[in-house]
Amino acid sequence: MGWLSLTSDTPVTGLQQVSVTNQTGPTLCSDVYAACDNIGFLDWTLTVNFASGTPAIFLSDPNDPSTTIQPGTFSPFNWVFALTPAITDIVFAARIDPSSFNQFDPAANGAADPPVLFLSGGTFQTTLLVPAGFGDPNADPLTIYAQQELLVSDAPVEGVVPEPTFFLPLVLAWSGLYVWRRRLQ
Repeated sequence: MGWLSLTSDTPVTGLQQVSVTNQTGPTLCSDVYAACDNIGFLDWTLTVNFASGTPAIFLSDPNDPSTTIQPGTFSPFNWVFALTPAITDIVFAARIDPSSFNQFDPAANGAADPPVLFLSGGTFQTTLLVPAGFGDPNADPLTIYAQQELLVSDAPVEGVVPEPTFFLPLVLAWSGLYVWRRRLQ
């Protein structure tokens, strides 16, 4: 569905920038970005944890549609931090709208077939673990970019529903048992 990323020396040397990319929509529908419908990231929370000090927490405003991270865009905000204290991890959680969408699935469909309906749980959370020495020009290897894919899982199944073909044998079996018991009486 997109990426949570951290880039060193952006927008200028000595700073680092956190970005959330929403890669959903019909123009991006592929085996790389499987969500074929436009999906917005709403009611999101971004938490940046540091090696020392308190975390930085950013929240969307549920009453302000401009805080929705729209399809095919980077986040509408620039989250910029100094290189110290070091960022240890970044957590991004959001609700998606719509929660069910068409998904590209070459294993089930083949590339030319239409997408299949995907029913999600409606929310997701991902954590980007930042490598030690991130952005340090003396580190070996030099790491100036880290990313984590945004994934949504299937909707939880509340109960098992028998197949329709199961009902006919069940009804016949119960009917046969009823007739047999009536004959014994």
